[in-house]
Amino acid sequence: MAGRFIVVDGVDGAGKSTQIERLSAALTARGERVHVTCEPSGWPIGQLIRRYLRGDLKDGVPGWSSMALLFAADRMQHVEHEIEPHLAAGEVVLCDRYDASSIAYQSAIAPDGADRDALMRWIATVNEPARRPDLVLLLDLDPNVAAARRSQRGGEAELYEKLDLQRRIRAQYEKLGALRPNDRIVRIDASRSIDLIHEEILAVTTEALGLNR
Repeated sequence: MAGRFIVVDGVDGAGKSTQIERLSAALTARGERVHVTCEPSGWPIGQLIRRYLRGDLKDGVPGWSSMALLFAADRMQHVEHEIEPHLAAGEVVLCDRYDASSIAYQSAIAPDGADRDALMRWIATVNEPARRPDLVLLLDLDPNVAAARRSQRGGEAELYEKLDLQRRIRAQYEKLGALRPNDRIVRIDASRSIDLIHEEILAVTTEALGLNR
C-alpha cells in the first residue's frame, strides 16, 4: 500500500508538535507505520535556515525572497531524501510545516506596500515541483493566544515570532484554499483543549485518507 503524506501547519504556538505527537501515537496504535519529520529539515540546507531563524548567524540574513528560495531548496532535498523513501515504503509521513508555511510566512515578511497576493502566487510556483500532501491540517489560532502560549513555553523568540508579523501570517494562511484549490486543506480550531483538537484531527485523518480499520 502506498504511503500517506500529512502536513500539520499553522502559526507559531498553535500546537503543531503536540498534535503531531498524539496523531503519530494514535496511528501507530492502529497498526500504521509512521515517520515524523519537520521543516526546516535536518538536511544541510535546513540546518542553515535554522541557524538564521535562531539568530546564530547575524550577517547576511536572507530577505523574504532569498529565504523563500532557501526553504524551497530545503523542501526539494527533504522530499527526495526523506519523505519520498518513507512513502515508498508504505509509511504515513507526518510533517510539521511544508510549503504552506513558506507561502504564508515569506509573503508576510515582504516590505510594506508589496503585493502580498502576487508574492504568494510566486512562492507557490517556486514550490510546484514539491510533492503535494494528501492532507493539510491547518491549526488556526488567534496570534495573541499563540503568543501567550509561546511565552509560557519559554526560550528565545525566533526570527518570525513578532506579534504583528504573526497576525499578517495568519491572514495569509486564510488565503491558501483559493491558492491551492486541489490540495485537501482542513482548518482546525486550535483554541480548544488539546484533547478536543486531537479527536478532530484523528477523525479527519482516518476518514480523509481511508485509514479506518
